[in-house]
Amino acid sequence: MHIEPGLVADNKIWLSYVTAAGACGYTLKSAYQAARQRGLDSTLTRSAVVTGLVLSFFEVLPHYPVGVSEVHLIFGSTLFLVFGAAPAGIGLAFIGTCLGVLRSQRVHHLLRDWIAGAIRNLLQG
Repeated sequence: MHIEPGLVADNKIWLSYVTAAGACGYTLKSAYQAARQRGLDSTLTRSAVVTGLVLSFFEVLPHYPVGVSEVHLIFGSTLFLVFGAAPAGIGLAFIGTCLGVLRSQRVHHLLRDWIAGAIRNLLQG
């Protein structure tokens, strides 16, 4: 995420791995239950909407120096409350994974600029 190497002690970073594993397990359980209750189409549609919103919130919209925690808390909890645990977890995990891969390959800036330009073109006409 936004943590510099060496900033957090190695024995404490394992806590983040355990927390992430628990969140993934809960997301999978919630996704299974949501697919059984509401249907797979509904769960996948809501997950796709959340994925698009996460990309917009965290990559396309302007960023002001208000602190990472506040932005993630406000947008993440809003998505959780509106769409539910499974779609929010799936959307956040998908975009987080994609951005991690893209950032490591320096493609992320090109993708962000292309998406922002496409949105500007759609809004202008």
